[in-house]
Amino acid sequence: MAFRVTEKKMFLLTFLCFAGQVMGRESKTLLEKELLAEEKLKLINKPAVKTIQSADGDVIDCVDIYKQPAFDHPLLKNHIIKVHMSFFMIPILRVQHHHLLNAPSIENYGRKPWNGVVEHELHLSNRTIGAGIEGLHAYAVLIGSGYNYIGAKASLGIYNPRVEADDEYSTCQIWLRHGGYNNSESIELGWMVNPSVFGDKTTRFFIYWTADSGKETGCFNLLCPGFVHTSSEIALGAAFSHVSGDGLQYEFSLEVWKDFDDERWWVVYGDTTVGYYPASLFGGLCRTATLVFFGGDVYSPRIWKSPHPSTAMGSGSFASYHFMGAAFIRQPRIKDFSGYYKYPDPFGIYMNQADCYSAENSAEILWTEPLLYYGGPGWRFPFCQ
Repeated sequence: MAFRVTEKKMFLLTFLCFAGQVMGRESKTLLEKELLAEEKLKLINKPAVKTIQSADGDVIDCVDIYKQPAFDHPLLKNHIIKVHMSFFMIPILRVQHHHLLNAPSIENYGRKPWNGVVEHELHLSNRTIGAGIEGLHAYAVLIGSGYNYIGAKASLGIYNPRVEADDEYSTCQIWLRHGGYNNSESIELGWMVNPSVFGDKTTRFFIYWTADSGKETGCFNLLCPGFVHTSSEIALGAAFSHVSGDGLQYEFSLEVWKDFDDERWWVVYGDTTVGYYPASLFGGLCRTATLVFFGGDVYSPRIWKSPHPSTAMGSGSFASYHFMGAAFIRQPRIKDFSGYYKYPDPFGIYMNQADCYSAENSAEILWTEPLLYYGGPGWRFPFCQ
């Protein structure tokens, strides 16, 4: 009996020592993460002249326009903003502590997860081309290719799709692309639901860039140096006050266009010029884009696994549900060297998970321009695996 008592005591002592070591390592890891988060916050958030607390919990910092993140980029150290301004501050969505702790990686916060690029054949109305699709992404898009593009625009319906897990996201956007499938340059803009960046599942306005398929460069919004913000009215990452649903449809217009005089890509939200990407950030995209996408994108680490994630695209309904059911993009336009905006031609529809998310060009009346309908529910559809 004495042996058994001693055995229990020794076991308890061993367990407590082991637990202390584990808890010590966990505490150290947590402390390291906290310190890393504090350093990241100091790097991202710029000193505010004024701070605004919004009703939805966002904090907006009013920052000196020449102290914004863009000017941390080596290529923009002596950059001059050649825009007539009657103001000297811009609104920037503050990154808060919980945003970083909700992210898979503090070091890579604000960037897309890098999972390689897979080459796919895209079938257009009169040709087939090869293009890269980011790993672990599902697309349902309208494609324009065959020319050098210097602009794109469209009106995007606004929705709040279900995003199942914090490491997934869903977007509706316009892409301008240039380059080889595994090393392409891209400018993207639209709306997204992205918990790992914004800490919630609210629909928000976003922009994105990369010069190498996202391997080393680029980020969303102002979370790394690059985009020069010039608007006192628009905060990148701000939430939309209304989303479509219950018979009501909301939409907003977006445009990105190349300014050859000052060598920059301008981003326009509605009638407001938000800012620009200096062309010097890019290689081939410094001049033109060679591919334009309009549509939906869902990212999930489990996008090719079974059961399929329940993260939705668009309204969560398939394209075949059409107006008031499916998500839509109205008047997609490309601009080539003619200087005019026009419907993409040649064009094509591309889906890489057609059982889960779909896209369709459809006109309610035969002689009217078609709307791009897109979207899908994810795994809730029984044949989506």
